[in-house]
Parts: sequence; C-alpha cells; structure tokens
Amino acid sequence: QLSERLPGAFRLAAEGMKVSQAELGKMITTGSVMADDLLPKLAQRLDEVYGKKAQDNLKTFSGAWTRALNEIGLALQGLD
Repeated sequence: QLSERLPGAFRLAAEGMKVSQAELGKMITTGSVMADDLLPKLAQRLDEVYGKKAQDNLKTFSGAWTRALNEIGLALQGLD
C-alpha cells in the first residue's frame, strides 16, 4: 500500500533494512519483519533521499499552499 502512494518506498525500505527487495518481500510474507524495526529505517532513508528537497519545496508558494491544504484536510478529518 505504501508503494502505491510513494513510488520507490519498497526499494528504500529494503535499503534501510540492508536487504534486497526480494528478501524484504519474503520477510514481510513470513511475518519476520516488525514495524518497529522497519519504519525508523525507512524514515531515515526517506530523509536521506528526499529530506533536503522536501524542505526546499516548503519554502515555495506551491509548497506552502500544499501544506496548508494538507492541514485543512487533516482538520476536517478530525471533525468526523
């Protein structure tokens, strides 16, 4: 599901875990990978790959607008 929303996420997760994509797929299928282990490593890789660019994008009007729309969407979800 994550790879549908963020192309390349599975590859970055495998890199973070220091295994091949095939190995990570097998680990997930067998239940031998825990979210507590995977998610921090994926977050680290995402920051390494996209962190600086994402921060720079927030400084543009388009980035600020997108952030504002995201915040409004989250606020509206909280009203449900």
